[in-house]
Parts: sequence; structure tokens; C-alpha cells
Amino acid sequence: MRHFLKKHYKWVAIVIVIALITETFVLLLDNNLINPNKEEAAVEMKSDSMMAADISNMTGVTTEEIIKLKDTGLSWNEVLEQLKLTKLVGNDEDRSKRSGLLAESGMDEVTSKLQAQGFQNEDILEAKMLAERLQFQLKELGGGNQPAPAAQVPTASIDKKEEDQQERYEKLLQQFNVADAVYFMLLLEDKVGSAEAVLDEYLIALQLELDLNLYISDQEAYIKARDEKRMSSPSHEMITMSGIELALLEQIQKNNTRIKDNLTTTTQGTAASIDVKDSKGENILPDVPLPVIEDIKPGNPAADVMKEIEAINPNRP
Repeated sequence: MRHFLKKHYKWVAIVIVIALITETFVLLLDNNLINPNKEEAAVEMKSDSMMAADISNMTGVTTEEIIKLKDTGLSWNEVLEQLKLTKLVGNDEDRSKRSGLLAESGMDEVTSKLQAQGFQNEDILEAKMLAERLQFQLKELGGGNQPAPAAQVPTASIDKKEEDQQERYEKLLQQFNVADAVYFMLLLEDKVGSAEAVLDEYLIALQLELDLNLYISDQEAYIKARDEKRMSSPSHEMITMSGIELALLEQIQKNNTRIKDNLTTTTQGTAASIDVKDSKGENILPDVPLPVIEDIKPGNPAADVMKEIEAINPNRP
């Protein structure tokens, strides 16, 4: 054996080295150290999910639809181009619907004027929705959408301040014009700061009987006229969007309290009217005879004794 190893030492060493290398290769293969395809595939899958989520946030398309497009073999750039084309088609359909809504609302003239100045249908429709919401709130406060009360409340019992405020809401509702509000919102938003701020200014202009077109042509002249008018009539606080929302909240709370009080009163009245009589007015409980109470007054002992003596008296006739 020793002679064999000595004679074939070189070949034995080569075999041992090959065996060690093979074992090391197997271990490395199991640990994915020399075959990173699996790990790279996992990283790539995670990266695809993140990319799909980002694209979904930007476009509004679901991640599942984006992944399906990617799985067809498209690159991410090609996926974006495909989504862009799809979105453009959808936007055309949306634009057609929005144009129809604006045409049906009777705002053709204002829409044409705003479009001529570069405003899109999306901007016009958004402003219109905001103006209509404010109009609805004024109707709620002015009593336009409230049902008539069951019983007429005497005028003397109505709080004078609340009555005056309701009249102001009704008057403002009559003056309010959705088309004008949309027009001023879009033209003055950059100057005033926001669409809501423009609506506040529009409400103030209506209350002070000012023309908001003056703000467009001469901002300083309008502000001067507005301040002078407010100084001359300081008795009333100007109605604004925030004030309207607060008044609506208070109205809801009062209505809830009134309903609760009515329910309490009704419940108490029903409980007080409960009787044990039947529908004919007769008592539904059986009649119970009254007990007969005998006289339990004790007798006179002396009288009893005299009666017994009298009974045994021999001289008694």
C-alpha cells in the first residue's frame, strides 16, 4: 500500500483536490454564492413591485394592471407610453362628459368666455361644483329646503336676531349666481389666493352691493370702495363661507336637540295617559268585595256577672 501511494502520489493528490473542490462547489451552490440568479430574481421582483406602485400612484392605474403589462415583455418606458395612450383616451371621454355637464347647466356663455381665456373644462367644472355647494348651503340656512312646520309658531316667540339673520341668507341666496361665481373664481384665484377666498369676496360684494368686475379691472379702487362701504354699515358682520358652515352646524345641533325634546315630551305624555280601563271605559280588574268588619268592642264584666247571679236567684219569679 505504501509502495502504491509512493508510486501514484501525484494522481492521488489530484483526486483529493478534485473531491475537495467538488464538495466546496456543492456547498457554495446551496448557499447561492456562485449562483446568484435566485437572489437577483427576488430583488428584481421586489423592484418591479415598487416601480409598479410608484406608477400606480402617478397614473391611478392599479398595480395589477401595470404588472400585467410588464409581464407581456414591455420595458418600463414602454409600459409608461402604453399607459399614457390609454389615459389620453380616457381623458377624451371625460372631457366629453364634462362638456355635456357644462352645456346642460346653462353656462354656455360663461364657459365660452373662460375657454377663450385659456381655462379648461376641468377647471370650470371644479369651480362650478364649489359654487353649487355654497348655493345649497344658503338654501339650507334660508329655509328653501326645510319642510314647513306642523304648527305655526307665533312671530313674537321667534328670536329677532335669528329672524334677521335668516332674512339675510334668503336675500343673499336670491343675489347669488353660480355662473358669476365660477367666472370670478377662475379669473381672481391667482390674485386673491384661492377659490374659496374669491367666493368670500363675492359674498361680501353682494352684501355691500359692489361689482366684483371692478376688482378685475382696478384692484385698489375696489378695495377702497369695499372698505368705505363696510365702515358705513358696521352693524352687520359679513357673511362668509366659514360663517355659513358654522351656522349650518349650529342649525343641525338645534334640530337634533328639538327632535330629542319632542321625543321626550311624547314619551312622558304617553306614560301619563296609561290607564287600567278597557276600551269601554270599564275597569278591566275584577271587583273585590269589601270585607265585613265585626264589632270587637269588649263587653262589661260586671254586667255579665250580674246576669249570671240573676239567672240562679231562687227568688226570681
